[in-house]
Amino acid sequence: MKRLSPRRIDLIVKTPIGLENIVASRIEELGFEGDVYPKPSNYPGIVTVILKNEEDKLEIAEKIEKEIPEAERVLASALSTTATIEKIVEAAVKVASENLNDGVSFAVRTVRRGRHPYTSVDVNYKVGSAILKGLNATVNL
Repeated sequence: MKRLSPRRIDLIVKTPIGLENIVASRIEELGFEGDVYPKPSNYPGIVTVILKNEEDKLEIAEKIEKEIPEAERVLASALSTTATIEKIVEAAVKVASENLNDGVSFAVRTVRRGRHPYTSVDVNYKVGSAILKGLNATVNL
């Protein structure tokens, strides 16, 4: 089990605080090829996973959700970036343009971890505004 914070993240697993190491061990016991990081950058309640074969991420995410009850939520990432608001906006617009159809409604909801010079509301506003400009979509709060 590694303790370093990875640059690319394939899966983010939300756990109850204090159970990160248990969840990480149980994920490793599932037998897939990859690296598991409990409490990356010392963020409680989070386990991140980097897979050797990224194409398996949805299948592995489902398996974690089914077989590990302590995994409260499993998210498969579409794109990883640094935690600057500019890079987050750029990545969000790219993902939205690849996944949202014209005329669809969307919402941006952010849960921020760690200390940053911006709030979750700042991210929601800037990402939402950038997606509105880039796509023919409407906001659905």
